Amino acid sequence: MPYYFISFLIITFSFTSNMLHASTICNKASLDLKNSTVRTQHLPLNTVVRIASPLKTTQNSPYYGHGSGVLINVKGEFGFVLSASHVTAGHPLILVSINKPTNDKRLFWAKFIKEDRSLDLSLYKIIDADEITSGAQLFKGNNEIYQQTLFTVGYPIELNSLSKAELFPESKLIVRQQDLLGVDKYLGLGLKIKPLVMSDCIETGLSGGPVFDNAGRVFGINHSTDKYRNSQDSPVNGYIVSSSHIIKFLE
Repeated sequence: MPYYFISFLIITFSFTSNMLHASTICNKASLDLKNSTVRTQHLPLNTVVRIASPLKTTQNSPYYGHGSGVLINVKGEFGFVLSASHVTAGHPLILVSINKPTNDKRLFWAKFIKEDRSLDLSLYKIIDADEITSGAQLFKGNNEIYQQTLFTVGYPIELNSLSKAELFPESKLIVRQQDLLGVDKYLGLGLKIKPLVMSDCIETGLSGGPVFDNAGRVFGINHSTDKYRNSQDSPVNGYIVSSSHIIKFLE
């Protein structure tokens, strides 16, 4: 079989895999971070990072998968990156982009610590993380408190940017205000636990990013979204892995 045909199949499969996760069709617009009436200053947006993980390598350039993540502390130590395992794909090293308020975009290598694909969670540690002095706190209460407002956060991308082997395609951090609807019977893609269901979708690129509560604690991690909507006005729900599973994963 010709090499170029094999490459085409690999890229096509990679696209299909990403399309099964977060979608780009949402009902509501993301929040205007500068003018929003929502008190987003309580959200630790400086802990939200972008992730690029190498999927394959050609003669010219590597092919990267993209997603989001969040900086957390583990046993009082800074520099850990929590994300989704379908974003990082168990690679020994991933690239992490940290945007600081001064528009200083730092790139760091992060090394693999652990993952659990049945929970769609992965943990990495930034190498040379002396400069990392912030980390989001985890929500440790009852995740099944329905009808509360949450915020899905991350860096959206267009699917066609994946083919350009760009480390980090240009995109701005978005925050989408959502309602928690409950626990869904749908197990998610590869999950062995029931995720929490949100009132709206999760864009491509937000997979692995955090879901904050009003106090800025990590309530969950973005997992996936409905692939299809029934009509133009029908809701497309997103699914997240709750912090109760994250806490067990970190233990």
